[in-house]
This record gives sequence, structure tokens and C-alpha cells, in this order.
Amino acid sequence: MKFLMFVLFLLPLLANAQAKENLMYSSGRIYVVIAVILIILIGLILYLIRIEKKVKKLEEGNTNV
Repeated sequence: MKFLMFVLFLLPLLANAQAKENLMYSSGRIYVVIAVILIILIGLILYLIRIEKKVKKLEEGNTNV
């Protein structure tokens, strides 16, 4: 019973999300959203690579001591 009520509660939200999705596609905003997400992901990857290099350098310095 709870599951049925949960699904009935989500149906209008899902329909509204689909309408917003169509709005994003029709106005071209989806490409802006994708571009921002890609920029953030590339930034995170570059940051992790930089941190990994620093950690590797510290580990190499630590084993020589």
C-alpha cells in the first residue's frame, strides 16, 4: 500500500520533469548544462591527477629517508 501511494505521489513529479526536459531541449539550454558538467568533471580529473603527483612525490621522498 505504501509503495502504491509512493508511486502515485511521484507520477506528477515525473511528468513535470519530462516537461522541463523538453523545455531544456527545445531552448538549447541542455547544451549549456552539459558544457558546465563537462567543465566541472574535467576540473575534478585534473585536480585529482595533480594531487596524485604530489602524493607520489611525497611517498618517494618518504621511502628515501
